[in-house]
Amino acid sequence: GSYCAAPHMSPRICPPGTYSLTEAFTCTPCAPGYYCPAGSTTSNPNACPDGYYCNYVTTMGFCGIGKAPCPAGTYRTSSQNTGTKFGDCLDCTLGNFCPEGTGTPNPCK
Repeated sequence: GSYCAAPHMSPRICPPGTYSLTEAFTCTPCAPGYYCPAGSTTSNPNACPDGYYCNYVTTMGFCGIGKAPCPAGTYRTSSQNTGTKFGDCLDCTLGNFCPEGTGTPNPCK
């Protein structure tokens, strides 16, 4: 994950939220629903797993450097949405409980 700003310059590491497959002139934004740490070499190295969302979103709306758990009382499954923002964590459904980082609501017994 590096790029060359100019042909005569040394390669630079791609910043968080971007990647580069080869030493290119620019870095490409990470795919929605994934986070790309600095120096990433693929567009989707780290999927935001169930129960998490990307806690840093670039100005272009793509996941950035990491993930954060959905707070208690909410949940998120990767099949529902891309998890690119806090609002992708949904309110826990009636008759269930959702501790922090829940991917599927747990039935109350």
